[in-house]
Order: sequence, then structure tokens, then C-alpha cells
Amino acid sequence: MASADAASPLPTYVSLPVAVVLMFLSALFSGLTLGLMSLDRIELQVQADAGETRAAEHARRILPLRRRGNLLLCTLLLGNTVVNAGIAILLSDLTDGILGLVLSTAFILVFGEILPQAICTRHGLLIGAHLTWVVRFFMLLFLPITFPIAWLLDKMLGKDIGQSYNRAEIKKLINIHVTDPDVAKESGLSIEDEKLLVGALDFRSRRVRDIFTPLCDVFMLSVDDPLNFEQLIRIYRSGCTRIPVYSGSRENVVGVLYAKDLVLISPDQPLLMVRDMLEFRGEASAPVYVHDDTMLGDVFLHFKRCQTHMLVAVAPQNSSSRSSTTLAEVTSNATKGDDDDDGEAATTMTARHDDKGKTDEQEQDQEVNPWVDAKSSTQCTATGIVTLEDVLEEVLQEELVDEHDVRFSNRHEAFSLPVGEASASGVDESDIEMTKQVGRISLQLQSSPVRSRPTLKSTAKKPRRRRMRNEFGRPGMDLFLQKFFFAVGVHESGEDKASQDDEENF
Repeated sequence: MASADAASPLPTYVSLPVAVVLMFLSALFSGLTLGLMSLDRIELQVQADAGETRAAEHARRILPLRRRGNLLLCTLLLGNTVVNAGIAILLSDLTDGILGLVLSTAFILVFGEILPQAICTRHGLLIGAHLTWVVRFFMLLFLPITFPIAWLLDKMLGKDIGQSYNRAEIKKLINIHVTDPDVAKESGLSIEDEKLLVGALDFRSRRVRDIFTPLCDVFMLSVDDPLNFEQLIRIYRSGCTRIPVYSGSRENVVGVLYAKDLVLISPDQPLLMVRDMLEFRGEASAPVYVHDDTMLGDVFLHFKRCQTHMLVAVAPQNSSSRSSTTLAEVTSNATKGDDDDDGEAATTMTARHDDKGKTDEQEQDQEVNPWVDAKSSTQCTATGIVTLEDVLEEVLQEELVDEHDVRFSNRHEAFSLPVGEASASGVDESDIEMTKQVGRISLQLQSSPVRSRPTLKSTAKKPRRRRMRNEFGRPGMDLFLQKFFFAVGVHESGEDKASQDDEENF
């Protein structure tokens, strides 16, 4: 020992405390290297913005250091190398050569590497947040050496941006947070949350053709159809509020009939045709076209920006295909004959709103979305319709059913509609005789079969059989309609008679 003291430049009572301090610094640098560098920048950013929890506060303190990843790494590794070398020198001076090598290796391995790294792996966020001032001190101390090395690493390898995920990885990450029992308990996510999140991720990658309702499943009217009582009943039974109107063939959609406009029809006025209602509405009844390969994200933005909830999907055709007739041509031929200058009432998704003025945001959207093209009468044909409800169903991953829906016709599972005999309960015979006096009321309402409403069917279990209500929602709605038209007729007849009496008295 005397020879060791003579060879050592420091006395033993100084070397031992210095070796202990260096061992502590070795543990500090080693633990912080693993603890801080294993913290992902994206994860720290998420935790820092998650709220006012203690973990969020710790993340906010560590994040500025973690953003300088290469400089932090060089500082911790340089400090660890220096202190480990100092420990080896001091222990070799205090003991024999072989014994000093064994002791220095054992102390550095156990107390300088294994224990600190095991602790910082589990509590790296907490320890790193309380020791940021120590790290900043050594970063400033070693800056002349570490800065050039970190600069070279940034140029050669690029800056550390953290772990990023694509759509498939995010969906799998969400699935793990729902299906894994331990992770689900911590995350608090449910299966419904997963469906909503995955639907929001998927719907932008889908196109209109993936969700639209084919024309063969769409309730449509011809421009030549009369708006008599039987037709109104058909419209009521369809459950539709917006009805596409075609001319000639179903692929030639020239307008949209709104069910709410039918309340303007009086039973005593001359018989109206569908084209009369479209002409009355003017440009407001013109359909809005969208290519069937348009992304749903663009369609959703259009629904948000424009005052429409239904689009007509079209597919391009070659120039040799048949020419489709526009609404303007149909109404012009019916009233004044052919007039080529009437123009097309069918508009594109942007042309319909040109007369209302465009904001800067709308002009920017038009430039960003090159898929919006003018519908040519010789290059496009209608293939289906897509509604705002269809887009929302893709996000929610569920069918949206209201009290007026009587069928499903989009790409989700279709519901069969049972057909049964109309119930005559609640219909008084005297009321039926009363309606016979009014020739304009159709008695087919009592004899025609009535289809029932569908019930929402679960995709996971076999649907239960439930008692269906008829299309009118409650028994006797047909009688209500008859009484309503009868009352209108009696009221108008009374007014006409009163006016005639006044004229005679005058």
C-alpha cells in the first residue's frame, strides 16, 4: 500500500472520495443517456400538451433538451467516457494492476451501468426532469468539443425528428389500445371509440364510387310524371326528402325534387307535372355533379362549404355516347319549343354557387381540387347519388336511420323490407263514405299493401324480430290525409260560395 501511495499523485484520503464522486457521475451519465435518449420527441410533445399533470410538466422541462438530440448524446457520452477513465486510473493507482482492473470493471459495470440504466429505464421522465440543470451545465462545459461533433452528425444523419406513424400503424396502435386488456385499462378507449377513429382515418382514402347509392336502388321520378295524389303517396312512402328527376333514361338526371315543396300543391289546382315544380324552383333544383372517383375528403369539404346535401355521381363517357338532355331543354321544349340558348341548368359543384360570389377560401379550394370539372352533355353519365349522410356513415362506421327511412341502399348491409297487408283498424266506414264524395281522393290507400319500416340490424348478432309499424308511423295516418284534403276542398268550396253570395248582395 505504501508503494501505491508513493506512486499515486494523490493521497489515499483524496483518491477515494474522488473515485466515489466519479462513480456517481458515471451512473448519472449512463442512466441519463438511456433515460433521455429513449424518450421519443413525439411522445414528449404529446405528454407536454396533454394537460396540467405532473407528467406533462416533466415533459415540458425535458423537451427543449431532447430537441437537441445529437448535442445531448455527445455531451452524455463524453462525460461518461471521461469519468469512467478517471475511475480506472484512480483504482489502478490504489491497488495492484490486475486487482485495480478487476475492481474498476466491477464497480463501473454494476454501479455505473446496470443499476442506473435499470432505474432510468422505468423512471427516466421523472429523473430527467429533476436533473435538467445538471445536463445543461455539462452541455455548456463540453460545448467546445461536442458542438462540432453534433453539427457533423446533424449534417450527415439529419436531426432527430422522433417516431412517426403512417395510417396503418396508427390504426394498429389504436387497436392495441382497445384490445389489449392492460393497455385498454390505461387508455380508456372503447370499441366504439376505435370504430370512430378508424373511420375518420379511412374515409379520406375512399372514393365516391365506394359509398354511393347506385341509380338502380334510387327512388327517382321522370319529368313527365304527374303530381297526382297517387304520386304523392309514392313519394311519401319512399321516405325521401330529395328525389332525383330524370329525362328519358335514369342515367340522365336533370334536377332534384324537394319533398317539402309538395306542400304548395293544392288539390283543386290543375294537375301539375314534375317539370313544373322544377321550373318553379329554377336553379335551386339543378343537380350538383361530382365524378365518382372523387375522394370523400373533397366531397365532405364541399358539403361543409355549399348549401347542398346530395350530389349526383357521374362517370366519364366517350364522345360517341348519346347526348343527355338538360332540365332547361326539357322545360323549354314543354313550353316554348326547342331553344338552344336556354343553357344547362345542371351545374357543377362550383358553377352552381358562382352567382353568390366566391370568397378567397372557395377560390383556393377550387384551385386545390382539380377533380371538379364541368359536366358535359356528351361526356358524362350519372351512376348514382351520394349524400352527406353517406359520408358521415363512413366516419361513424354505422348506419344512420331516422323515422322516415324505409330502406338502405348504399354499400352497407341492405335491409329487406317485409311487405304486409294494410291494416284498416282505426278507419271508420262513414269516413270512407265521406271521402268518396270528393273525387280527387284515391281509395287505393286502403287496399294497397303497405311496407313496414326497417329496424336497425346489428352486424354482430342476429336481429330480433320486432313488430313493425306501417310507413305512416301510426294507424290511421291515411285517414288523416283524406280528411285533410277533404277539409281543404270544403273550405275552398265554402269560400267560393260566400264570395258568390257577396257579389249577389252587392
